[in-house]
Amino acid sequence: MVDSSKKVAEQISLRPGLPNDNYTCFKIYVEALFDLNYRGGHRDSSAPPQLSDYNTMWEDFGSLYAHLKNTGAYFWVAARDDELIGYARSTVREGVLELTEFFIRPNEQTQGVGRALLEHAFPRGQYQQSLIIATLDQRAQARYLKAGTYPITPVYTFGGTPHVNGVTTGLDFESIQAAPDTLETLAKIDTLILGHRRDEDHEWLLGNRQGYLYIRRGEVVGYGYEGRFNGPFALLDKNDYPTVLTHTENEAAAQEQDFGIDIPLANRAAVDHMLERGHRISPFIAMIMADTTHAQFEKYILTSPQFFI
Repeated sequence: MVDSSKKVAEQISLRPGLPNDNYTCFKIYVEALFDLNYRGGHRDSSAPPQLSDYNTMWEDFGSLYAHLKNTGAYFWVAARDDELIGYARSTVREGVLELTEFFIRPNEQTQGVGRALLEHAFPRGQYQQSLIIATLDQRAQARYLKAGTYPITPVYTFGGTPHVNGVTTGLDFESIQAAPDTLETLAKIDTLILGHRRDEDHEWLLGNRQGYLYIRRGEVVGYGYEGRFNGPFALLDKNDYPTVLTHTENEAAAQEQDFGIDIPLANRAAVDHMLERGHRISPFIAMIMADTTHAQFEKYILTSPQFFI
């Protein structure tokens, strides 16, 4: 049993996260990501996020944070004098533990807070598999390695202004809604490609973006999600990715939306297609880390934004 009142450092304590902590945790995430990008040379430090920026971004992230809180297994926050300075959260799906968030305010990152948060929110040895979509920050990487997870594949974000890319052929595209038979179909594909089902995530995805089943000669061969954010995509045949991504880009162009895809580099078919289309690579690189995995990431594209696989 974890002692929730454990002191990490002087005036710093840990406690379970509460629903009304979500917005503050989101602000910590934005601050930490801005700092990471700045230290990596990817963003101008003269323009840190302002309150209006947080409020605007929260319109996109509020539903996601509520989903992670409502379906999470562990949620812990660190506070100094009742002010939140960091948090960590994870989910469990069919025995698979995934760290969805682990962020600490930049000026609080050397107080032992990170180690304590991970011990609470990402317990070792209790589940059949542990997963993280990790930044390349060296301090965080050291924590993840000590937690027993090791790099599986990098994740690059490809994107840019979408353009109509011809006619998609070879597959039928069936739009889907949340229903028991749909969830069973999605679960079968996830089990084949990821090794586990995750109904809770699909229910949230189907309520927040457009889902499709991809069908060839009457047989379902994959699924994908499109909208303001894209992904995840899972295809039984990786060679179908050019067709699927053509459809996704065409839809983005029709809706005049930004176009971005988070692709594991193991998925060469998707990477080659995006490069051939002339899409740019974001300077932000992530890494899928795991203690063990049988997932076929060559057939998969991540959920964007990259909070869970």
